[in-house]
Amino acid sequence: MTTTYPAEQILEDAIREQNLEKLHSIPEGIDIDELTLGEDYEHPLYFLQRLYEMDDLDEEFVTLATAELLERGMQGREKPTRGQPSPAAGVIAERVLPYEATYMLMKKSFRGILEEGGDVKNFMREIVTEVGELYKDADFMEYQKDGPLVPFGTDTGSVLNMLISVISHAEKTATDPDLKFLAKHRKDTLEPLIRFVENKHADFEERALEISRTKNDAKKNFNQSGSNLPVVYKGDKADANDKDKVKTGYDGKPMIQETEKETAQAVRADLNENFVGQQQAKDMMRAISARAVFDSIRHKDGAEDAPKEALHTRISGPTGVGKTTFAQYYNRMLTSIGRSNGKFVHLTREKVVATHIGQTENAMKGFLEEAMGGVLFIDEVHNLTPEMGDGEKRDFGFRVVEALVAVMEEQRENITIVVAGYDEDIDRFLSSDKGLRGRFDNALVLEPYGAEDLAKIMDHFAKINHVIIPEDVRDYAIEEIMKYKDAVGDQFANARVVRNFVEKMPTEMALRMMPDADEEAIAAVEAMSYEERNTVTKADAESYISRMHATTDKKEEPKKRPIGFHAQWSN
Repeated sequence: MTTTYPAEQILEDAIREQNLEKLHSIPEGIDIDELTLGEDYEHPLYFLQRLYEMDDLDEEFVTLATAELLERGMQGREKPTRGQPSPAAGVIAERVLPYEATYMLMKKSFRGILEEGGDVKNFMREIVTEVGELYKDADFMEYQKDGPLVPFGTDTGSVLNMLISVISHAEKTATDPDLKFLAKHRKDTLEPLIRFVENKHADFEERALEISRTKNDAKKNFNQSGSNLPVVYKGDKADANDKDKVKTGYDGKPMIQETEKETAQAVRADLNENFVGQQQAKDMMRAISARAVFDSIRHKDGAEDAPKEALHTRISGPTGVGKTTFAQYYNRMLTSIGRSNGKFVHLTREKVVATHIGQTENAMKGFLEEAMGGVLFIDEVHNLTPEMGDGEKRDFGFRVVEALVAVMEEQRENITIVVAGYDEDIDRFLSSDKGLRGRFDNALVLEPYGAEDLAKIMDHFAKINHVIIPEDVRDYAIEEIMKYKDAVGDQFANARVVRNFVEKMPTEMALRMMPDADEEAIAAVEAMSYEERNTVTKADAESYISRMHATTDKKEEPKKRPIGFHAQWSN
């Protein structure tokens, strides 16, 4: 018996089953944007996003499925509902899909709009408006943590990050047809969007700050420790009043923190208690601080004018080992011994590299002035010196490197430059300018975590998340995580994998104890003891681990079915 299925059913089944072969079989000529999937009749993008958010789909499939739908002509649009964004804009704003999938949506949308003679600024305005709606109730720290428009951390996948990636990759010589098309619109149409996003970011930040001020529980923290809030250097617009804004926490492009002075012993004690493993890096940091203190003593009574040793430092290691956190401890250590005034300026490429000559140099000059006397920390520093493929230094990130080289020697006693990145990328960065390698002679190397340290990290995150993981469950989970590490190799995210495991356990516990959240199940859970409600079982761990392993399964290259108006499936 042969049954004919409509395209909507084929697409829905293909997504639910993670079946690329079935996805390829959707007939040519079908308008993907007209299809509605699931019980809620969602646009395919929203349907894909919802299942991915529920952990029903793995990242690789979502990225490949998005690419296939875009190749089939999906624009990410539907008949607009009043007050609702188009699907592509909404998905980009929410940033739930994998970064690569979201990036593809942005560049494909730009091309489609420009080909039709539309205004891409309206599309960007739609994205930003949706971000504003999503974060309308967020306080300053909540907004800062997620960095929806402008990134504060390293793994935010912010809207600005995606936008700059599209702009920087759009070249006439690009092999990607979308980027090749966008190259001719780069300067006049795409680059102005950067300023638009940054201005909207400042508006949202100010709103979030006002929410922080009005929260009863936030007022006390804000008034007592506002100096710890991030601010941004305003470049040529800075004036005498900006000094006061550092203490209010307004502005926010690099993350600038004022670190209170502690004793070196207190910093080391905190580091040893709360930063698992990495003894070699800890010992090296202690040696650097000991040398600095020793020099200050040995130069007394006759050599006070002797030059101080430069403390510029590189921190290297794989993903998920805590490079940024270690840099913050390093700053605290330097502050404790008097080699830093406590100021810690946290930069990434997106915060300093502009798109026009002169802007990058001015921005970097301002950031260096802000960090003078303290620490300038550049995260993922290899992004400053992208591989151009022809040996040329066309990217403005090299202007930042040139500024660093000049300051590192001239102001060696007044500022400490700290850079962080993966081992091989740090080496590429140091090779980008002959003046760099010799100036970053202090190296703090963080190693991948082994099973014993990962178990300690799991205990740490379990305590933070108020879940109880019995020893046998923990040992099982660590054993499986180590198998996962072997499967993914260099892509293993170390402590981040463990954190994700622990943070997902309450979901598995909820599905086990009250899957339908009906009154009877709720009453049963409420009747349990604290230990019963919060203890992870091996079944909980197995459920999550099985999905984690599924992402490493090797899949055969899908074969395309013959294309026709309907797809035929046999029962």
